[in-house]
Amino acid sequence: MTTADPGDDATTADPGDERSVAEAMAKLLGCPDPQSLLTTAMDVWLTGVGASSGLVHLLQDDGWMRMAMGVGYPEEALDSFRLIPPDAEQPLVRVARTRVPEHVLAAEYRDLFPVGVSPRRPTSFSVLPLLVDDRCLGTLMVQLDRLDPLSGVEEHELTLITTVCAHRLDHLLSMGTGAESDERLDQALRLIQGRSRAARLELAMTNAEIGSFDWDFASGKLIWDDRICRLFGLEPEEFDERHETFIGAIHPDDREQVEELLERTKETGIYRGEYRVVWPDGSVHWIAAGGKVVYDTQGRPMGMLGVAQDRTEQRRNEELSAARQQFILDVSRAFSDAMSTQSVIEKVYETVLPGLGGSSTALYVSERTGMHLVGTRGLHGESLRRLERLTALDAGHPLQRELRMDRPMFFGDREALTASVWQPDLVPEEEVQASALLPLTTGEDLVGIWVVNYSEPHEFTPEVQVAHTAAAGILGQSLARAEQFDARRRQMNELQQLMLPRTIPDVPRLEAAVRYLPGSQGLHVGGDWYDILSMPGGRVTLAIGDVQGHSAEAAAVMGQLRTSMWAHAKMGPTPTALMQLGNHTLADLDTELFATSCLIELDPVSGDYTAVRAGHPYPLVVHPDGRVHELEVPGGLPLGTFADSEYPDLDGTLPPGAILLLFTDGLVERRDADYTEAVYELMHALAQWTRERPPDGDPDGDGPEGRRTVAAASGEGGPAQSIANSLSLDALADLVVTPALSRSSHDDIAVLLVRRTS
Repeated sequence: MTTADPGDDATTADPGDERSVAEAMAKLLGCPDPQSLLTTAMDVWLTGVGASSGLVHLLQDDGWMRMAMGVGYPEEALDSFRLIPPDAEQPLVRVARTRVPEHVLAAEYRDLFPVGVSPRRPTSFSVLPLLVDDRCLGTLMVQLDRLDPLSGVEEHELTLITTVCAHRLDHLLSMGTGAESDERLDQALRLIQGRSRAARLELAMTNAEIGSFDWDFASGKLIWDDRICRLFGLEPEEFDERHETFIGAIHPDDREQVEELLERTKETGIYRGEYRVVWPDGSVHWIAAGGKVVYDTQGRPMGMLGVAQDRTEQRRNEELSAARQQFILDVSRAFSDAMSTQSVIEKVYETVLPGLGGSSTALYVSERTGMHLVGTRGLHGESLRRLERLTALDAGHPLQRELRMDRPMFFGDREALTASVWQPDLVPEEEVQASALLPLTTGEDLVGIWVVNYSEPHEFTPEVQVAHTAAAGILGQSLARAEQFDARRRQMNELQQLMLPRTIPDVPRLEAAVRYLPGSQGLHVGGDWYDILSMPGGRVTLAIGDVQGHSAEAAAVMGQLRTSMWAHAKMGPTPTALMQLGNHTLADLDTELFATSCLIELDPVSGDYTAVRAGHPYPLVVHPDGRVHELEVPGGLPLGTFADSEYPDLDGTLPPGAILLLFTDGLVERRDADYTEAVYELMHALAQWTRERPPDGDPDGDGPEGRRTVAAASGEGGPAQSIANSLSLDALADLVVTPALSRSSHDDIAVLLVRRTS
């Protein structure tokens, strides 16, 4: 043991003085031998934290801690610290084992000091490991004349200087500097410096839990050391040294692969593999093994020498890491196409909550008036009401303050929940046993709060917290993007609404109802339109159309086309001529978009009509007696396809009380149904709404007045009654579009219904 005087001339580091710390580190790196290194380091350590006493212990091969230097203590006080066994319950031993600094009060050391030597004033000790990468050379302990631990600055600078000292000491010892000539070198340094290569290898294998084996090919005898026996779940005396026993311990699914690898090794000379073994208790463990074949003088393989190491924990961590990465990838992919706040909420329910294993969740969005609960899943009754109270908390509440500082909060059980910043009326009911509160930010602003609940106590390990925090980060960015998209979509929808008729003209002997629903693709703005155009002689032209695509361009083209046809209609052209004029208009526009359309010129007095189509769905006719059929209007090509396209017409008469239904394809198109089948379902529903009992229709049957006809069945009270007597046209319009509201439609929907009154 070497003692030193802290008053010796040495470079010192004052807390917070970066220049002094750099100078001290340079001084340490210039020390030529271990003795001067430890002396200089001790001076720097003590002066840097304002201490007067300290100890340095070095770790021996056998795990004992041997004191290498002591400063500021009388010799009789040091006797208890000269050699400390590896099983001693002391901070020095714990720090050497865990490699984590500790701060302890003097009371923990009081029994170790002789009477009269134990510190009497308030005293504490800070202990730091001397680390070289993942190896611990020993420990540093400084005695502080206070009970408070090292400040953050002190601990940071002391750790830097300790690390530099450890690396310099390791380098000097590996070079043998001062081993023979320096008489001041303490016994602890001599023991470490004199370690043999074999001792270092054995120590490394022990610390890393690496076992070794020796396999003789001729006899089949396999020799394992004690460590490799334990890797296979066996005591050394339980292993019979048979190669067959080794093969039998391998997991059945890996056995054939290992045997093939061992055979190839006899040719290649190098063995490296990873496989599972089954312990006697049934548990499965991963083993990584490597070896080299030994040859005789004639080059024939004699056996193999190698090592093996348990890889179970590493494999588990790798699998967890892969699962976390896949989870984050799934979350990123799920939110990538979420272009509205509602779609973001749905992705939370469908992907994120199951991925985290949560039982319930709540999502709050920040608005001008404060936080608003916009979606929940799995919460009911009082638990839901309590979460709703979070929206009433002001910005100064501890809960809001923590979240606004971008600090996630994790509560692993009910005790943690009730002891946290929650107030009693906010703590969820017993159905919530653990919870995570996650701020949703964009890096600058708090855009929301996300609550993930668990029905059982939940361990929020660092890895689990990372998964929650990463998902919250993606969710926050997605919400911010969706809010911007929602605002833009509202602007575009307002623009589109301006392009549609503000009112429907009041036409004698005709009743009309319209509906328009924006789709969920793009900016929810498309090219669907409808109109009722007044014609000379009291006639009207019912118009409906759909411009290709969902964009501002589609809406603009729709506005130009509708305005053009409205202007041409004033001149009284026939429906065919009006459709041709619309075709020329679209062909002349600077666009590659095309449009479908259907026009029906109707005389309200006589009911006579003329209909033309340009690639648009067939209109439907609902008769007063409940029959529903498609109006088989000849079709021309969509508008804008060719400038000289022809549009043949169909003449007919609409009976009093009958209804014409014109619609765009978004009403019936579904990913899970054929178009023809979907149209039949609509016809079937129209017939059903006239009577309580729907008829059995034939989707492929031809009716007398159209391609397909569905008839309403007669009830016990007599023949089917007119819809006019039981259902308003507005109510029927609502019934027509309601099924589309229940699904996420990617296309716009326009509906125009006209009934000829008596």
